[in-house]
Amino acid sequence: MECRKHQAQVVILVFYETDPSCVRKQRGSYEVAFANHEQDLTDDDSDQDKLHRWRTAPTQAANISGWDARTLLKLEKYPNEKILNVLKVSYDGLHNPTKEIFLDIAFFFKNKDKHMAVGILDACDFFAASGIDVLVDKALITFSYNNNIQMHDLLQEMGLDIVRKECLKNPGTRSRLRDNEVYDVLKNNRGADTIEGITLDLSQVVDLQLSSNTFKKMLNLRLLRLYVPEESIDLSEGKQLLKLLDLSKASKLKEVDLSGCESFPDVHPSILSLKTLE
Repeated sequence: MECRKHQAQVVILVFYETDPSCVRKQRGSYEVAFANHEQDLTDDDSDQDKLHRWRTAPTQAANISGWDARTLLKLEKYPNEKILNVLKVSYDGLHNPTKEIFLDIAFFFKNKDKHMAVGILDACDFFAASGIDVLVDKALITFSYNNNIQMHDLLQEMGLDIVRKECLKNPGTRSRLRDNEVYDVLKNNRGADTIEGITLDLSQVVDLQLSSNTFKKMLNLRLLRLYVPEESIDLSEGKQLLKLLDLSKASKLKEVDLSGCESFPDVHPSILSLKTLE
């Protein structure tokens, strides 16, 4: 609250499994906690001032318009434009490279290993480690116990919405694509040179044949993540592709055609562990 008052920082509240009025009026567990603190403090003026500030801060915080986490499930299903705009304040304060890292995480690296993500982002000429530190400081991402990148669903939806608004009518001219929009762009060869990244689960689509010509117009494509259920994948002549991602879970994959992929400095070592490759 001091930073909000003196540095004009934005405070976004989420009331998780608690009634905001209990925080504001310090009832229930809050009343008990403050009573315990009061017993531990002395009559010294500095201790009494500290107690006063502790009591004042929750009241001030609860008076700020916040989110009751009991409504989050609804908001995740039907994101409110106003809420997304509030979240976007933190995003707008980032430098451009860090914005790009945030959007890549929202599209491609949520719940993925941090070190894997840093390696790929560094290959895209981002200073990934420092950018990720900034996102952590801004509370835009966190890490799980096993070092996977975590992002709240609402923050991810904000990232998806930012890219969606790059061009509402023509997904093929956006910077990043995923899910159903990818299928339409790839099937009808509508991809433009603005596309930088694509993720697609091929097990969820039918009647989609991929070849090097599919990506011919995507001159700035730097990240392609395909979940491949089939026995072969053809990426030949993918001259702009920078990195082949982890294929260790492609247990049925028998053939990968990378001929003409001139920008690969090397391939992911997982490809050597696939016993199904012929």
